[in-house]
Amino acid sequence: MSIKIEKIRTYSWESAVRGMRNAMNSWDKSDSYWGWKAEDVDGDLFAGRRFVPNYNIGENDLKLMKKLARTGDDHGKFARMINIDMDITAPLYWWKEFDT
Repeated sequence: MSIKIEKIRTYSWESAVRGMRNAMNSWDKSDSYWGWKAEDVDGDLFAGRRFVPNYNIGENDLKLMKKLARTGDDHGKFARMINIDMDITAPLYWWKEFDT
């Protein structure tokens, strides 16, 4: 049996960007923004698509994220603020070792 990972979602990008910019007091250079993203609606023939809020990472913020991530754990700690949820289907032997 193989491991199956699906329904991956990430959260708290806005907090991570704001926290990343706190150390340098550079909030005015942030170019990330809230927008709307089209998302398919499963199981509803009439709905088709719906629009959901989406946080878009701007070029300036992405450039700073990459720079901080390359410099190591101390400077890349903004990434700890990003939460990831997912469904994992795996064999029992894998789950027994997962927490170690």
